[in-house]
Amino acid sequence: MFALLFTNGVFFSYALYLALEKKANVLKNKVFWMTIVGLAISLYLTWHFFPVHVPLEHSLLP
Repeated sequence: MFALLFTNGVFFSYALYLALEKKANVLKNKVFWMTIVGLAISLYLTWHFFPVHVPLEHSLLP
């Protein structure tokens, strides 16, 4: 889970860096779009594998 969160952070920060560095020409940059696609795939995997129904307390305790 931490690996997916780390990957999301890396993809987001690199896309943000490219957007701030290139500004007007960022939409023409192939690396920017590959980063956005990678971020979308990583976010989907994080959403898909994130344990939603994990209780905060152990149910075996009285």
